[in-house]
Amino acid sequence: MELKESLRVALSSLWANKMRSFLTALGVIIGVMAVVAVLSIGQGGKEATLGQMKSIGSNLFFMYAKTIGQETLRPDQRLSLDDVRAVEAGAPAVKRIVPSGYDMAKGASGSKKIDLIVVGTIPEYKEVRNIQLVNGRFLIEEDVKYFRKVAVIDEKGAKELFGTADATGKTIKIRGLPFTVVGVSKTETLSFNMGMPNYRIYLPLTSWQRLFNTTRVDQLEGEAVSADKVKEAIEQTKRILNKRHRTEDLYEGFNMEEQLQVANKVLGLVTLIISSIAGISLFVGGIGVMNIMLVSVTERTKEIGIRKAIGAKRRDILIQFLIEALLLCLLGGIIGLILGVIIAFVVAKIAGWPFIVSWWSMVLAVFFSTLVGVVFGIYPANKAAKLDPIEALRYE
Repeated sequence: MELKESLRVALSSLWANKMRSFLTALGVIIGVMAVVAVLSIGQGGKEATLGQMKSIGSNLFFMYAKTIGQETLRPDQRLSLDDVRAVEAGAPAVKRIVPSGYDMAKGASGSKKIDLIVVGTIPEYKEVRNIQLVNGRFLIEEDVKYFRKVAVIDEKGAKELFGTADATGKTIKIRGLPFTVVGVSKTETLSFNMGMPNYRIYLPLTSWQRLFNTTRVDQLEGEAVSADKVKEAIEQTKRILNKRHRTEDLYEGFNMEEQLQVANKVLGLVTLIISSIAGISLFVGGIGVMNIMLVSVTERTKEIGIRKAIGAKRRDILIQFLIEALLLCLLGGIIGLILGVIIAFVVAKIAGWPFIVSWWSMVLAVFFSTLVGVVFGIYPANKAAKLDPIEALRYE
């Protein structure tokens, strides 16, 4: 039997049992769809995260006290503005360094309320964190010196709270205290917020401390003179802080490069785990294909006997049933591929990150779906080919 004829017979057989063929291929469809979607979403999320981290700055680093909470530190061990001045004066690898405090609170304007990440800092924070303004200004020295109740809110938060990004001059209440918005910044979006609010507001450090009734500084955020000087900047800052606070090794630092590597590892591991689960569904789909093909062999026993009686060779029967299994898995793979790409596109649009589908992930998905057809189609096809024509013709 020619290959063309085998294809025609296989397609006719599958079309004659459309619903059964579809349900059989469903496991393959789901498996391929999951693999393509997960790989694409993983790549898109990775690119978004790396892009966002890089936009903050590759020479950015953070310093903090290695302790469970600020309350466990002695007053003389807590970070302060004086530490900032000491590091600026004594660490040549440090270009800028600023104190910062982070807390969460509700921001209100009229009846509208939103959850905010409230950041307390000083004017140089804008340069260190590469903050871009949409309108208005950032914090100035007088705001910090005179405990002014002023704030810079991010664009996304301003639109949510006031209905417009032009929020300068408007008042926002935080923990019942009114703050005047003096500027609106571009939203600093990170893919992983760890359950924290999406909106940020920046206050003068002194006003932030008064608002939360604290004297703490959570960390120091620094900018090295260049990307290759980041580790040196961290070591110089550690030495100065430990010397100033009379400690051995209380303070620790990390940089954005390290965070990029951690993010890469985590995203890669998550993608691998989910892809493995999707691969299991492909395996289960292959077992379904084999079961249905065995049923098909049983149903068509007499047909096989007739074909053999009129001259069909064992190879012809083997190829015919193998082609049916292959077509079933290949069609399932193509449908799964299309659905996977659609899902990845929708997720990318909703999440706001790049839509990336690599050619190798598509080839890999279709290859494995075809491989499933071959592996799980061989046994039924071989069983059909081995049937004795006389016994097959007698089968009822």
